[in-house]
Amino acid sequence: MVIVTVSRRTDIPAFYSEWFMRRIEEGYFVNVNPFNAGQRRRIPLDPEQVDIFLFITKNPGPLMPYLRELDRRGYRYYFHYTLNDYPAFLEPRVPILRQRTETFRRLSEELGPRRVVWRYDPIVISQETTIDYHLERFSRLAEELKGYTDQAIISLLQIYPKVQKRLQRLEAVSGFRVIDIRDERYRDDLERLLSGLAGIARENGLEITSCAEVLNIERYGIKPGSCVDGERIAALLGRRLPVGRDRSQRPHCRCLQAVDMGTYDMCRFHCYYCYANRSERAVDRKTARYRPEAPTLGEQKV
Repeated sequence: MVIVTVSRRTDIPAFYSEWFMRRIEEGYFVNVNPFNAGQRRRIPLDPEQVDIFLFITKNPGPLMPYLRELDRRGYRYYFHYTLNDYPAFLEPRVPILRQRTETFRRLSEELGPRRVVWRYDPIVISQETTIDYHLERFSRLAEELKGYTDQAIISLLQIYPKVQKRLQRLEAVSGFRVIDIRDERYRDDLERLLSGLAGIARENGLEITSCAEVLNIERYGIKPGSCVDGERIAALLGRRLPVGRDRSQRPHCRCLQAVDMGTYDMCRFHCYYCYANRSERAVDRKTARYRPEAPTLGEQKV
C-alpha cells in the first residue's frame, strides 16, 4: 500500500489530468528519481495498492469531471487547494480569483469540507504585498471559504537559489523586492502577521497550521502541520496507516512517507516564487516532450 501525492513537483490536476487518468486506466506509473534519472520504479496504481491520493493544485477544475470515475473504481483521495490573491505578475497564468473561489466551493460541495484543505502559501512579503495586504486578503478569502473547509495551511516563502535568481530579475525589471520576514529585524512584523492570520482563522472556524516552517511559530497560535497528514488521512480512511515520516523531505517537514507522481519543470503557471521550475525555457523543453500515454510525466512513451 502507498500514499501518492499528485503532485509536489507540478500541478497535475490543472494541466495533466488526461495523463493521470491514462495511468489509472493502465494501473501504474513509473517514478523517476529527479536527482538520478537512472533510478526508476514501477508504482502500481490499482485501488488495492493505493491507500489514498493527495491532489495538490491551484486549479482542480480539469480533474473534477473524472472524480466520479475515481469513485467508481474505489479510490480514496483528498485535495490541497492553493488559493492566494497576488498581483498578476507574480502568478501570471492562474485563473481569475473569482473563478478559483467558485471552483473551491464547488469542489467542497461535491466532496465535503474535510476533503478540501486550503493552502495560503507561500506568503510573499514585499513593498507591494505587505503585512496589511496579506491580512486583508486572507480575511476576505477565509470569509468566502467559511464552511467549505476546516483547515488553512500557511508557509512563509522559502527563497531557494533558483527562486532568488528569478526574484532578482523581477526586481531589476519592476522594482518588486521581496523581504525575508524571518530576519530578526522584522520580528515585530512577523508577530503581527502570524498573530493576525491565526485570529482570522479562529473567527472563521478554521484550524491553521504551518508547512515545514523552521521557526517556532506556535506562540502565535499556529501549530506545525503536514501536507500528507496522518491524522486527516486516518479520519478519512477510518484507520491509521503504518507509515513513518518521509525523511526525503526537508528537515522540518512532518509529512508521512509518500510517492510523488510528478516531474519538475512541468508546471505551466510560471509563478515567480515557484521552487519546482528552473525557468520558463526549462518548462518549454520538458512540456514539448509531454505525451499523455507515457508512463512518466514529461517523457515520451518507451
